[in-house]
Amino acid sequence: MLHRHDPSNSRVQPMFKPHSGMRYAGLLLVLLIALSLVLAGCWNRRNRQEETTPAPPTPVVEDSAPVPTFTPTPDMPPEPTDTPVPAEPTATDTPEPPKTVAIVQANLRQGPSTFYPIVGQVQQNGAVEVVAQSPDLQWLKLANDSWIYKPLVAGVPADIPIAIGVEATPRPTAAPRPTATPTRLPTPTRTP
Repeated sequence: MLHRHDPSNSRVQPMFKPHSGMRYAGLLLVLLIALSLVLAGCWNRRNRQEETTPAPPTPVVEDSAPVPTFTPTPDMPPEPTDTPVPAEPTATDTPEPPKTVAIVQANLRQGPSTFYPIVGQVQQNGAVEVVAQSPDLQWLKLANDSWIYKPLVAGVPADIPIAIGVEATPRPTAAPRPTATPTRLPTPTRTP
């Protein structure tokens, strides 16, 4: 063991302490382990690079088109859509309205009264075309300008207009009675 001499001190001090070698040995051991770990890590990385062959670089193609960006648009009402046109209706039989018919054989007259002369006849169940009615609602004017008594007709529409300019029912005028002229009666004469 080496000793060092200190002139101020009469004692001689050892240069190294007896147990300090152990301390240095432990420190040296820790440094060697750390160094081996670092070298092992470097060696492992180098081996990995040799094991894997790098793939050829992929060519990067730059897109010349601009990248679309979101641009908000103002709220606008939706455009009207075409409304489907319904198909043409198929021809179907339209029910005919009830016919206006004479319920019995009836006379057709020149005006709305039995006092007018007869101008024709309609047979039982014969169709008639009503165009107006008399102001007293008792007679119907037909399309041929003749008149028929309303109770003799079936299927008369409710909305028939009143005939305009219809003469009042003509009343028969009494034929003038001949006035008796006084005549002399022959006087009886006696003859002998």
